[in-house]
Parts: sequence; C-alpha cells; structure tokens
Amino acid sequence: CHTAAQRSTMSTDEAAASADAAATVPLSAYDLTPTLSQYLDVHLVYPLLEFVQARGDVRADKDVLAAKEQVLAHTHLVDFHADVWRQACAARGEAADDGGDKAALPAQFAARREEVVERVRTTARAAAPVLAVLANDELVRRLRQEKDFHAAYLRENFAITDVHIANLFHFAKLQYECGQYAEASKNLAHYRALAAPAA
Repeated sequence: CHTAAQRSTMSTDEAAASADAAATVPLSAYDLTPTLSQYLDVHLVYPLLEFVQARGDVRADKDVLAAKEQVLAHTHLVDFHADVWRQACAARGEAADDGGDKAALPAQFAARREEVVERVRTTARAAAPVLAVLANDELVRRLRQEKDFHAAYLRENFAITDVHIANLFHFAKLQYECGQYAEASKNLAHYRALAAPAA
C-alpha cells in the first residue's frame, strides 16, 4: 500500500501529465459546433460560428468565414451574406473586386436580393388586410381585452379570411428567414391567437 504522501505525489504527477497531454490537443478537437449544427436551424448556427470566431483560438478565421458563408447561403439574409463574402475573400487573400461597392458584388447576390425583396412584397400584400388590423396596437389591445381577438370576429367585422390568416403565418416565417426575429415573433403570436378556435 502507498502512503498518503505517495498518493498525493502520484495524483499531482498524473494531473501534470494529463495537463501536458491536453495542451498538445488542439481546441478544434473539442469544438462541438459541427456536431450540434446538424440539428439546429441555420439561424441558430450562425451565433455559434460568431462565438467560435470571436474566441479566435478554436478554428482558423478563414475556415469560420467559409462556414458562415455556407450557413448564410441557406437564409434570406442576402446583404449580410454579401458582407461575409467580402470578409471571406479578404481572409483568403483574394480581392473582392467590389471596393465595398454593393453594385459590384457577383450577380448571384443582386439576383437573390431581388428575389427575396419581391417575395417579401408579395407575401405582405397577401396578408395586407390582417396586417392592417394588427398595425393598430390600440385596436388589438381592445380586441384582446374584450376577448374578440379571434378569426370569427375578424371575419365578421374586418373581412379577414382564413387565407389572410394563413398568409400572416407565411409572412411571419419569411420575416424570421430574413432575420427580423422580433417582428416574426410578434406576428407568429398574433397568428397563434387567430388560428386557435374561438372560445
């Protein structure tokens, strides 16, 4: 059997050896971002990549920027994607060839931006009647207070149809995809209230 002093010395030596071994393993070996991101919405992956990039000691900046580009390609955050593209070009040592001028970005960004803007306009027009009611905070507050904030009441008094309410959901989802999280949350809360059966 070992004495207490011998056990203390062994555990100190083992701890030092373990610390030396851990120091030789790169931090990227412990980075769970690639594993977690498989199961997360792309809008949740981006903040993880921001954290990894801010740490600066987990992965190379150009690798994180490439991952950000890949993530943003699956969103409607087109302007943000263009900014990250510029940063990634600089990190790779390539000239962005745009001099910071948005007009000089590759055509894919301009086309994608126009597509997203048109989709937002179209979806907002489709939900316009219900959005007009929701824009009046005082009216919404009063309807909620009087327990009249439901689809049946809006149908009777404001000519809001079930299609308008469904379009409110699509508009809120599009707002989320465009990074307008607070507005999306507000409109989804309204949608939930309107889509629920009247009490």
